[in-house]
Amino acid sequence: MADSERLPAGSKILFCCRAKPSSDPLASSLKAQDFQVCVRVIEARQLAGLNMDPVVCVQVGDEKNRKYTSVKESTNCPYYDEVRVLSISGWKNSEKFLLHFQYFVFDFHMAPLMLFDKIITLSVRFPPA
Repeated sequence: MADSERLPAGSKILFCCRAKPSSDPLASSLKAQDFQVCVRVIEARQLAGLNMDPVVCVQVGDEKNRKYTSVKESTNCPYYDEVRVLSISGWKNSEKFLLHFQYFVFDFHMAPLMLFDKIITLSVRFPPA
């Protein structure tokens, strides 16, 4: 390696290995594949107004891929990260708990290049009273 090609001190080189290297990486990025995009809405802060009933709309790509959180009543700082706790008994005389977080799953079957161009939009809406 020539002096002009040396990396600065502290730099690291990461290598990626594949079991079967693709002969044409562009061809594999144009082939349709299955993908899941998962979005987890935790909270909204300092929304303008008082005693609102906000709903968060999550949209990935076009208009048909749109999902909504539950309505939170009379607040301008809603907390959406709902956790469901399920008890499981019978595990060596002790109770175990399973935490389940709410998130939205969007399924896609398309080429990676097309998926990576999708825009994820989060918006807050206020249903009419």
